[in-house]
Amino acid sequence: MNLLGRVGMVFLVVINIFFLIGGVSLLIAGAIMNEKGGAYAAQYMPLLENISIGSFKMGSLVKALAGFGVSLGLFAVVVAIIGIAGAITRMRLLLIIYAAIIIIILLLEFVALGGWFSFKHEMIASIKDQMLSLIQRYDGNAANQLTRAWNFLFLTFHCCGVNPITYGNDFVSSIWWLNPLRGQAIIPGHCCVGADPNTADFNINQLCTINPSSITAYIDRGCYNEMSRIMDPYSSTFIALGVILVIIEIIAVAFAFLMARQLQKEVES
Repeated sequence: MNLLGRVGMVFLVVINIFFLIGGVSLLIAGAIMNEKGGAYAAQYMPLLENISIGSFKMGSLVKALAGFGVSLGLFAVVVAIIGIAGAITRMRLLLIIYAAIIIIILLLEFVALGGWFSFKHEMIASIKDQMLSLIQRYDGNAANQLTRAWNFLFLTFHCCGVNPITYGNDFVSSIWWLNPLRGQAIIPGHCCVGADPNTADFNINQLCTINPSSITAYIDRGCYNEMSRIMDPYSSTFIALGVILVIIEIIAVAFAFLMARQLQKEVES
């Protein structure tokens, strides 16, 4: 092989070592999420199972996330091993198989990114509309699974309602608003600053629920906005990493085919 071929061999070995490390990390993270995240995610499930993204339930997608991480990690490990083995042993067949797999991955990534950019705004608007519909079923009763899920959301994201209460009280249209036990409270006790699962129910008809302010309650933090605010940086990061990954994969395919071509010429000469 010429100098460019040797550079390609080093590139494939190094980059696939990183892919191998990433794959192992995904395997571990997926296993931990599956083991420890199930009980935590279960608190949200009654709410997430009522929110659809296209033809899928958000709850089902969350449940599948851990399994997907394990599967993706295992797949990355196998592909990385093929790439490293093909480069080190200079086996033309392995290099071609590796390049073909990366090309398929590239096509899937382009489809996924294109779909995300095409339907992002529609999906976001749909999720917000569904959350506004679901909060109407909030009844303040801890025995109600959907109510418990909302309460857990309020405590976890330090938010209240779907939109900020300062813009309009979403609870006015809820079952809870018609409950005589609500008293003078205009927001649930789980929206109070410092509330926790053990004390939130005792906040009803306290100052933070009767006359809440941004100091005593999360009235300026709607749950939809807070979830979006937390997820947006990750979304941008994933897109940036995706673009970098696509560039690396294109270079890897080029080097794999270059090495395979040069190895073929060596056989023929």
